[in-house]
Amino acid sequence: MDNIKNLLADTFYEIDSVLLDPNNPRLNVSEEISEDKISDPSVQSKTLRLISGKGNSNLSDLISSFKQHSYIPTEKIIVRDYDKEKAVVIEGNRRLATLKYLKEKYENGDDIGNFDPEIFNNIPVICHKGDNYAIRKVIMGLKHISGSKKWSAINQARFIEKLMSKDSLTEEEICDTYTISKVELRTTLRTLSLIELYKKSDYGDNFADEKYSTFREIVKSPKIKEWLNLTATSIDFSLADQSRLYRLFSFISPVEVEEIDPEDEDEYITNVKEPIIETALQIRELAKIIDDEKALTNLETTRNLLQATLSSEVLGKNKLENALSIIDEQINIAFGYSFLIDEKQSELIQACNKKINALLVTRNKTSDETSVNPFSKKPIVESCLSHFTSLRIEQYKRFNSLNIENLNQVNIFAGINNAGKSSILEAFYILTKLGDTQAFQNMNRNRKKHYGDLKNSNTFNTLPRKAFFSAEFNRKEISLHLFIDNDFEIENMSGFIGRFTSECKYINKEYSYHSDYYEKKVQHYASSNNSLCNSVISFSSSIDDEQVFIECYKKSISNGAKVKVINFIRENIDSNINDVELSDNDGTFIVVYDDSSQNMDLSLFGDGLQKIFYLGIKFAACSNGIILLDEIENGIHKIFFANLRNCCRNWLNSTMYKYLRHRIVKNVSIPL
Repeated sequence: MDNIKNLLADTFYEIDSVLLDPNNPRLNVSEEISEDKISDPSVQSKTLRLISGKGNSNLSDLISSFKQHSYIPTEKIIVRDYDKEKAVVIEGNRRLATLKYLKEKYENGDDIGNFDPEIFNNIPVICHKGDNYAIRKVIMGLKHISGSKKWSAINQARFIEKLMSKDSLTEEEICDTYTISKVELRTTLRTLSLIELYKKSDYGDNFADEKYSTFREIVKSPKIKEWLNLTATSIDFSLADQSRLYRLFSFISPVEVEEIDPEDEDEYITNVKEPIIETALQIRELAKIIDDEKALTNLETTRNLLQATLSSEVLGKNKLENALSIIDEQINIAFGYSFLIDEKQSELIQACNKKINALLVTRNKTSDETSVNPFSKKPIVESCLSHFTSLRIEQYKRFNSLNIENLNQVNIFAGINNAGKSSILEAFYILTKLGDTQAFQNMNRNRKKHYGDLKNSNTFNTLPRKAFFSAEFNRKEISLHLFIDNDFEIENMSGFIGRFTSECKYINKEYSYHSDYYEKKVQHYASSNNSLCNSVISFSSSIDDEQVFIECYKKSISNGAKVKVINFIRENIDSNINDVELSDNDGTFIVVYDDSSQNMDLSLFGDGLQKIFYLGIKFAACSNGIILLDEIENGIHKIFFANLRNCCRNWLNSTMYKYLRHRIVKNVSIPL
């Protein structure tokens, strides 16, 4: 540093004798200007334009300051000798550009405020004497890499890369001089290497300096590098799996998509879709699902990172593994203090042990506040030859004995009010849940038009004393018995009301559930983490639980069927609607337009649009399962029904069944 100080001297220059540096890293020039060309008027003019920006936007703060306070050289411009009469700026290009701008204004007779024009003839500078290129680089780097006025991240990276490639500095020399770590240095070089590969790809024209942080986050991500078949310390991204690297580039790039012209169906128009990934933070979210091929396929289909994340099972498994790892770690710590365990800690350990055992069977013991997610249990039958082909109900509500044979893929039950149509749907639904007593309770709650909390005693009194259901499902018999159970012992009878129990049998395996009702809580017990198949039931007399819609939405994203629902809405209701998305903040659904200023909450639209969207995601969520709908026609205008009927058929696949309850009005029924 003493050598640098000895080569620096205070002096003064006339403004026209000081040249702007066209090779300054801030300018990001593709090719360096040779030394003998720096003084060329055309080079200086171009450099001034680059530094000033459009309409002098890059200088506006300095122009305002100089006009108000004149030029106060608290930090002098640093220059180097160019020839006997001129010098080139090392540090202070923006300040010199501002002075040149004000000089031009002054010569044109324009107002320059309180600026002293005498400064144009005597600009105070610090001049670096001699021809030591390395020292000049040190001066620039100390100011803009480790100093107070840092360049943008990519300009710092380019500067460091040139120190190695052009000036042949070693890693140690750069780290020692500019006080940066080797980790930072190597991350910088790897990021630039990846950017060069991107520029050579088909997407290269889309690179902009603002993308640097995105590429840097890729380089720093062990998960993404592993997905690219690279080691954590790999520098050369050209060794990555090229098909995956190209796929990754597609995530961070805009793409052109050909679509049918809505004004002329025989013509196509090309639309440019914005990049899926636009920020470094989104790269971190991508890393969480990068190993989930199903989620990545969804990402490419929907071009929506949130929707792909919602569809990822890998992410959920990772969270579970992390939670279990923390439990294991804390238990190991507790062993070291086991000699301190007293009666209070012993009770706590026993309570924790019960919870851990309960994890082996989801919802083995849960409170009544548990989520009403209709897909929380794994279906026993995920693909089958047929669904329900028959149903028998005994002693349930209006039915002492009811047999239904020859069921098809789509089944409509029609009749007068209070004939038992909804009860038939309930029977199908509880069979698909293998008699889950909590699912039965949630079904009853959703059917009731009740605002506010129901007393548990009232809820318990509405349960069937006993009921029997049997059916043929996937060519196998299933039977279910629901009843109020009195044959048990319970330790704590305080506030106890009663127990509701179910026993189900399917393919020689038994499933049992029961719910214990207390005055202030309900405890649910399950012997299994299974359902028969995916299913959703919806009643016209009530509003579905918000959680049901959210889970249906996630499921429709996971299997890619949501796109069909949106296409139907665009083709039949509003062609300007781009999507319907789940809000991150409050669980509401937002209707998305190309013009984001038009976006609004789905609840602000008419009943028809809401009903069709919610109906659509339920269909999508129940792929390979069963959907049960009560009075499907309510809220939907008759002009949409023909198209909706065809769309429903399209949403159905060969293994999805639909059971509908339709109220007869003047003996007219709507066929599906």
